[in-house]
Amino acid sequence: MYLDGLIRLVLVALLLAHYARAGNVTNQELVGKVAKRRLSSDLHMSITEALYMAAIIIPSKEDPTRRVCSGFFLHEYWLVTAASCFDGREVGDRKAVVIYGVDDYTAETINEVGSIRVWLHPEYDAPSGANDIALIMLHRSNKVLMDKSEIVKLDDYAYTYNNHDVYSCMGLGFGKNIHNDTLLHFNLYDIYYDLDACGCRRNNPGTLCGNLQLMEGLCLNNFDKGGPLICGGLVVGIGSTNYRCKTEKVYSLCYKENYFTFTYLCNHFQWISK
Repeated sequence: MYLDGLIRLVLVALLLAHYARAGNVTNQELVGKVAKRRLSSDLHMSITEALYMAAIIIPSKEDPTRRVCSGFFLHEYWLVTAASCFDGREVGDRKAVVIYGVDDYTAETINEVGSIRVWLHPEYDAPSGANDIALIMLHRSNKVLMDKSEIVKLDDYAYTYNNHDVYSCMGLGFGKNIHNDTLLHFNLYDIYYDLDACGCRRNNPGTLCGNLQLMEGLCLNNFDKGGPLICGGLVVGIGSTNYRCKTEKVYSLCYKENYFTFTYLCNHFQWISK
């Protein structure tokens, strides 16, 4: 499913000047937090470089511990994220609190908006991860403002499936991780649209797949579930899942063994536009 002509998908730039004192950290404070937690500063960025990003907190009555995913704004009151963030939640329990405009989602801030409703893709399949995309509608709030100068363009170009090309891309998010990292971060990936790529053998035209590029620091310290995959300056995918590649080869570096899948946005424009 491809759309004709150039499609402009407006990603919200949140005007934070009025709320800067409400929890967002300065660059100096960000460096301090990174150093204190012994994290890799090379993987972190300021929210001012990605004002469309948000942390999505998903509470549950059965599970009081909150689940954290990433997402990004399509409109002033709409976000997109991964449907798998809501696995195990009944329809009535699919709720989210969106935290935006901060580098650290644990910071004290007034920049929080609750969801009105969460829509999972009607053909989302949890076991296979197919159609792993969800839309979140927010309560209207005068705290959320749109700056139309901040837009990301998505056109009707589609990658050629199974063409063996490799694309250098960046993923952003507030990923769930085991290293106490609650700051906005990025990872660099080599992305494939290739059925035969190691770890992508069950891939389908609705999914992009790849692994981390070689980099120093902690391996697999973050994964950007629900966050945007940006290739060539365009948002092309949504972080879905990661898994270990099943191969007879033994690698000494874990970035070679672990693969990541991203929901391909181009295949879902029609559903999003509804």
